[in-house]
Order: sequence, then structure tokens, then C-alpha cells
Amino acid sequence: MARMEGIDDRRASLFTRSFYAVVRRKIGRVPEPVRISAHQGRLLAALGGMEMAQEGMCSVDPVVKALAGIKTATPVELPDDLFSAMRRHFDERQLVELTAAIAWENYRARFDHAFGCEAEGFSEGAFCPLPARAGSSGQ
Repeated sequence: MARMEGIDDRRASLFTRSFYAVVRRKIGRVPEPVRISAHQGRLLAALGGMEMAQEGMCSVDPVVKALAGIKTATPVELPDDLFSAMRRHFDERQLVELTAAIAWENYRARFDHAFGCEAEGFSEGAFCPLPARAGSSGQ
């Protein structure tokens, strides 16, 4: 159960109701983190903009996976050799877009965790499970 109640449809502003309608058309319902973000309208608008910017991103290159792991670590330390590999694969615009997308996902994970938002089933079958560690029972 989330630590904070989100903005329901009855209390939502016109902008927020419109935003909710778009989300419903897209995924069938309004997830709890979106409703919590609606407490700050500018944040909700930014959320929509970032989601739209990421819609075209589909496949994930191994170099991108390495970057994501580094960018979501604390503190962020990006080795020069990985950055050089990124420069060979992507132009400056793509690097900025990719880094922003990774930072956004990290933001969302931390936001959800801070408010106690639980998984809502959107990743059903759309992720790659990590292999079991050696000596692990796999559970």
C-alpha cells in the first residue's frame, strides 16, 4: 500500500483528467505513481513529456545495458573506456537522450520506492530475468 494517496479523478484538475485519459487509452488504467505525481502538475507534465520521448526506444544494446547499470549506481562513475564505446555507437544527441532515459527510469524506481508503490503488472513477460547466482536455490 502506498504511503500517500494519489489524486483521484474527482479531485483532478482539467489538465490532470486529460492526462489520465491519455494514460487510460494507452495502458488501460492510471498507475498509482502517476496519481501520486499529480500532486505536482509540472512534474506530471514532465512525466508525460519524458514518456513520449521514450516511445521510440525498443531494443537494448549490451553497451546500453552497461551504461544503465553504471548510471543507476550510487555514486555514478562512468569509466572512460565505456564512454568511448558509447561514442562509437551513438552521436551526442543520442547519448543525451539515452542518459536522460536511464536517469528517468532510476528516478521512477526511487520515486515508487519512497512512496511504497508496488508493482502493478505492467512488465508481465516484458523483461529479462537475471540468471540465478552460483550457489543460489533460484528462489
